[in-house]
Amino acid sequence: MTLPEEDNVSGKVPDSGSDPLETIATPGQAPSPARESRKLPDLLQVCRALLEIILCSGLLTGLNAVLLLRWSGVPDHSILTQSRYLALLGGLEAVQVLFLIGIFLRWNRQSLVLLTGNFRRWRQEALLGLSLVPLLLGSNLLLGFLFEQYFPPWHSETNPILELVRTPGDLALFLFIGLAVGGIKEEVQRAFILQRFRDDLAIPGFGLVAWSLLFGYGHLLQGVDSATGATLFGLIFGFCFLWRKNLIASMIAHCLYNSFILIGYWYWGWA
Repeated sequence: MTLPEEDNVSGKVPDSGSDPLETIATPGQAPSPARESRKLPDLLQVCRALLEIILCSGLLTGLNAVLLLRWSGVPDHSILTQSRYLALLGGLEAVQVLFLIGIFLRWNRQSLVLLTGNFRRWRQEALLGLSLVPLLLGSNLLLGFLFEQYFPPWHSETNPILELVRTPGDLALFLFIGLAVGGIKEEVQRAFILQRFRDDLAIPGFGLVAWSLLFGYGHLLQGVDSATGATLFGLIFGFCFLWRKNLIASMIAHCLYNSFILIGYWYWGWA
């Protein structure tokens, strides 16, 4: 702690709770090297957290997944127009992100429990996740109505991703991807990044908004209205994790929502 000036002048010794590396400075004296060095771990922590956020954001891993598909001979126009290649793209990107998260958790001597929370509360978290599903479905319907009524140029009549579901095999494939990539990978990724913003950067609110906007931008291919909905869902899922310190509820809600949308599109034409 910094001593009042009169204590410094009188040569008063710091109390026993002060840092033993701190020295008593007289007025005008530059801070000691020991005190300056205390800032270095904080700076390293911030740089480390930012690097981990960037590497696990999906930007580089997504690009790497596209390059892998190109290297294997998949034409660019087929990646987003054929269900099996789109699913393969999502799977390759998810494996890379989850692998990096595992490496960083191990490197920092952190457990996955840091993200998943206490499994002894799984019943309460599961019920919370179930209660979020009607909210998500209702929000989706409300956003569709608002865009159709007030922002018709940005309202999408069809969803290009859902239009790839043409056969029962496509439905099964997309259900698997909706659960594995959407419900699991995206929620683990969100929890990891928000944990870095909260614990290492001390700006959880900024992290929640920034990551939700980036999450929505990643859905822009499906239309502005879908990207807006994804941003809203990102805020809901992220807030749930920061509030509960547990991703079980958001993971269950995300999995069930994706499943309802896919099954609803297949049987009733929901878009």
